[in-house]
Amino acid sequence: MAPTDKNAAPAPCENEAPNNPLILRTALVIAVIGASGAFQAYTQKTALGSLLVHGSAVLSATLALVYFLDRRYSRNASWPVFTLLIAAGVPATSWYWSTLPRNSAVAGIVIVCLAITGIMVARELTFPVRVRTVAVTLLVLLVLSLMVVVLDPSTGIDVDTRTVAYRGIFTHKNTLGRMAAIEVVLVAVMLMLPDVKRIPWVAALAVAGIVLFEARSQTSLVAAGIALATVLALKCLRRTPNARLASTVIIGLYIGVSGAMKVLGPDVAALLSRDVTLTGRLHLWTVSEYYAEQRPLLGWGFGSVWAPDSVVGQMIRSKLSFPATSAHNGMLDIRLQIGWIGFLLLLAGYYLLLNTALGRARSRTEYIAVVAIMVLVFSMDLTESTLFFGAMWLIAWVFLAPYGPSTHRSHSAGNAELSIRRGRAYGFAPERRGGQ
Repeated sequence: MAPTDKNAAPAPCENEAPNNPLILRTALVIAVIGASGAFQAYTQKTALGSLLVHGSAVLSATLALVYFLDRRYSRNASWPVFTLLIAAGVPATSWYWSTLPRNSAVAGIVIVCLAITGIMVARELTFPVRVRTVAVTLLVLLVLSLMVVVLDPSTGIDVDTRTVAYRGIFTHKNTLGRMAAIEVVLVAVMLMLPDVKRIPWVAALAVAGIVLFEARSQTSLVAAGIALATVLALKCLRRTPNARLASTVIIGLYIGVSGAMKVLGPDVAALLSRDVTLTGRLHLWTVSEYYAEQRPLLGWGFGSVWAPDSVVGQMIRSKLSFPATSAHNGMLDIRLQIGWIGFLLLLAGYYLLLNTALGRARSRTEYIAVVAIMVLVFSMDLTESTLFFGAMWLIAWVFLAPYGPSTHRSHSAGNAELSIRRGRAYGFAPERRGGQ
């Protein structure tokens, strides 16, 4: 028998659980704060406002890359390189077509930095740690927003022509609503995890629910409701769908429903008790569609359409009765900026990430959480423009770029024991699965 050194460090294993390094948890917190647009209610019109958004993205990516360069990976570790290239390549190509190249470059740098942070975080932090870190960070931001509403209502309350709503430390009530919707879904996931103290998370759910309601953001409220309904539906299923089927259905529904929003608009307005134009969105979609068709393949330039000095943005706004800052439909907004080629490449990247994440889910809860998060992201994007920007973009990478090899089996009672053994290796406590 060959001699062995008992004191030698064990060889890295491809299924070795990460140690949840503090530097990456810090990077995640910084990225969430910046991508969410927190504190912009006070800093938007100052240099600090831009620094909080752009600087935090670059700083978080730098911390992640420092850890990456210092980390010794196993031979079988794999990065989602193709989807990262899409994230970087689409804005880079769009530079040449942009009416404002500088805006295009800055926006492209930010989304690539957020994607890098998300990849490293997803590779090195376990699923429960990722959920907990984002949920706690957002909870702090929501509590701060409530404090601003009470202590500084002139800033914390958003007054528009329709309603009086909370906006807290954010620039708009819809931004606060998005953060609250994400928090609701993540807290629901935390409550499904085993060995979690329920009372603090129930309190967090109550805070997020109050903020979501008081933000008066109907898009966020509906999206959170759809995501929670998805969670309940999947928990009732005996077996979860395989990764490829689930990914195809989710992406297909997003394309179909998003493309049909102009037709569905009046019905949606009636359901939400809104005016028949969905507060001007139907006319905005018609005008935006016209200009998207002027440059159908590569668009007008990433990050430049809605800038104040954008020529095409000014032409769109001149035909509206309100100052639009987005197309209020993610699919249409992306087509405006990077055309059909960019949009299809983006969805191809999302499909690969989603299929991989579901295929590598190490528990039934993680599978359900990934589906619920993507349903939230896509639902939010139907009447807003959030798919390729800010917190929703970061959240997608954080939960769709997992580490390790593919391990997917349809999570059910038949393979619960196998899932439990895998879960213990990655820091999961045993949990029951299969229709429970």
